[in-house]
Amino acid sequence: ALNSLTRLLLVNGVYFKSQWKHPFDESYTQKEPFYLSDQDWVEVDMMFNMGEFPYVNLKELDAHAVALPYNGDRLSMVIYVPFQINGLSIIVEGLKNSSLSKILQRLKPKPVVYVSLPRFKVESTLFLVEPLKTVSVV
Repeated sequence: ALNSLTRLLLVNGVYFKSQWKHPFDESYTQKEPFYLSDQDWVEVDMMFNMGEFPYVNLKELDAHAVALPYNGDRLSMVIYVPFQINGLSIIVEGLKNSSLSKILQRLKPKPVVYVSLPRFKVESTLFLVEPLKTVSVV
């Protein structure tokens, strides 16, 4: 409760909702296997798109990356895709030792990129009491 002893009131909300610059055509969405490991997979609704997208082959991460721009071209989602089914750990370890900004600078438009992604939704809630306690704010 707010009272005369209140020293800090922190309110923050981040909201982002935008459309893809190149939307996925829902009529192409179909059930496909999504591999969790060499032997484990789940069936998901897979979205498909094709077009000119910023792309880079990241041999050092045994992967490639594609940037999917949102309307307005100010923001993009960068997707890293391993060359191997079990390659996610290689990407994670490689990114620990890489400069993300240098990787992003290497993204160049490629005329024909085929993109397939599982349908997804991103939501996040952060509880900041403990981190704020560690810096003596709370």
